Amino acid sequence: MIRTPDMNILSFKWVFKTKLKPDGTVDKLKTRLVAKVFEQKEGIDYFETFNQVARTAMIRLVLDTTTNCEWHVKQLDVSNAFFHGELQEPIKSVPSMFVCHHNQETLVLLFYVDNKLLIGSDSSLLDQLLQALNNRFSMKDVGPPSYFSGIEFESYKNVQFLHQAAYASDILHQAGMSECNPMPTPLPKHLEKLDNTPFVEPTYFRSLAGKLQYLTITRPDL
Repeated sequence: MIRTPDMNILSFKWVFKTKLKPDGTVDKLKTRLVAKVFEQKEGIDYFETFNQVARTAMIRLVLDTTTNCEWHVKQLDVSNAFFHGELQEPIKSVPSMFVCHHNQETLVLLFYVDNKLLIGSDSSLLDQLLQALNNRFSMKDVGPPSYFSGIEFESYKNVQFLHQAAYASDILHQAGMSECNPMPTPLPKHLEKLDNTPFVEPTYFRSLAGKLQYLTITRPDL
């Protein structure tokens, strides 16, 4: 990255996170170095924002196509997320999905933050790409996915079942509703005795709404 005198240099911090399996047991301990982007001002330091996250509709489309076409899927775990090589120009965006068509076969590399899926219609071509990636990057082939960004994979004979049971339970826990009785859906059109007073700090409820939106990957009826 070329530094110019007018650039606002950001400080950074370490973020430590415990990654859990769907059953709640510890999967791994993760460390990430992140920039304090809140030190920037929109319109002065930046004009656009971008995150290496595939859209929800894209994830649903890719997984649906993979399941119906019975394509091969591998989950990848990259040892680090640092850029490989020297940067000579500012970076504006990084694609969250790569698609390759070769001899009527298809390969898809899907990114969701630090989670990656490698999908292919041909197993030999998939292995060739995986070997090429291993020759350049330090990564681990986790094998067929069982848990990807809140989505659980269960394989049966000629059937791939996707669900987000653990993710939904985590939402209920964060909302303090783990012990609440279930209610039928959809909700009534008219609810009585609603308090329309705005919340002083709505961030918590916006976060829950965002999590519910992500739950529609396997539950579009919500």
